[in-house]
Amino acid sequence: MGTVDKGKKVRSLGDVDTVIDADAHVMESVDQIVPYIDHKHSAVADLVSRTPIPTNSVYQLEIQGPYLPDNYDIGSDAFDEDNAGSAYGPEEKLLEMEEFGIDYSIVSPTLNLLLPTVKNDRIAVALANGYNSWLVDNILDAHQGIKANLLVPPQDPTAGAEEIERLADEDDIVGVALPSTGLAPLPGHKFYDPIYQAAQDYGLPVCLHGSAGQTSEQFPLVNKWIETYAEGHTVSHPLTAISNVTNMIFQGLPERFPDLEYLIQEAGIGWVPYLKWRLDDHYLERPYELPLLDRAPSEYFEEQFYIGTQRLGHPPRPQAMAKMVQLVGPSSIMFSADLPHFDFDPPEELFNPIRGSLNAGEIQAVMGNNAREVFGFE
Repeated sequence: MGTVDKGKKVRSLGDVDTVIDADAHVMESVDQIVPYIDHKHSAVADLVSRTPIPTNSVYQLEIQGPYLPDNYDIGSDAFDEDNAGSAYGPEEKLLEMEEFGIDYSIVSPTLNLLLPTVKNDRIAVALANGYNSWLVDNILDAHQGIKANLLVPPQDPTAGAEEIERLADEDDIVGVALPSTGLAPLPGHKFYDPIYQAAQDYGLPVCLHGSAGQTSEQFPLVNKWIETYAEGHTVSHPLTAISNVTNMIFQGLPERFPDLEYLIQEAGIGWVPYLKWRLDDHYLERPYELPLLDRAPSEYFEEQFYIGTQRLGHPPRPQAMAKMVQLVGPSSIMFSADLPHFDFDPPEELFNPIRGSLNAGEIQAVMGNNAREVFGFE
């Protein structure tokens, strides 16, 4: 867990030593990824390249509401098979960072947050492989301020571990991206242990990031009863996080991998205090069901789990946001902008309400120092 000291006074965002977006994104496309898929997956790569609508035929994208380009305002062809992602690259990322005063961005995928929806395990493995190679070749050399999480396919944890072993020593790879909505089984299951073992061996935190565009059968959404994108997007991220964290702790994941740390991304922070209390209640009430735990669940959470702030929401009183940060604990929180996604939070969205309520060291920790420590970069 992050350490917090009082440090120098912080009166403005310019007084913050380091602002880190712990949940930034690239905007990759299938056409960008396929040429980077390793030759051993060539048959699969050819199949994917000949698929006319990969978001529906390879991934199972199902949303109600505006299609993604309308939200991102980057052209109607932004997610088609020829031009997806072409309007957003390292140059655009760096311009955003400069505009919003962000020193480092830790990027994860956008399209491949849907990787759990890929029904063919071999295709999922090939896509993760191609994405990672594309990432290293096209994104990570652009600027020292851009760091990245490598992508693992949840369908094949052994292949995921191989991707970690292949790329963990790349200078700007700082974590592991595990897309987390619709995982079957849930992420506390021993099925995923090869991923966790490799991440722990290489000292990389595991970042669990949900999504809203999942198929109707996959928890936490039953999309056939959800009529708008607003409904699905409102509930998908926090419900995914609540389910995943509960499963991870109750199934003993922190005991199996005591040196591994986790970042829960894009679920906001408001659910965290209640979940910690509820986990502890059930641990005290039904310890015979939880023999894998030696301590209260909240203790594991506070030692090994971090929370990204995005999406913050807009409480009627700014003081409420500061109170929530204090309830969660500043040493557990990482500022997350979620750029370039349409609902991003600029640093001021978090800094302004906490400025008068947290001490300088807590502000420094939340805005960047926690991420710097956990992701291990200078």
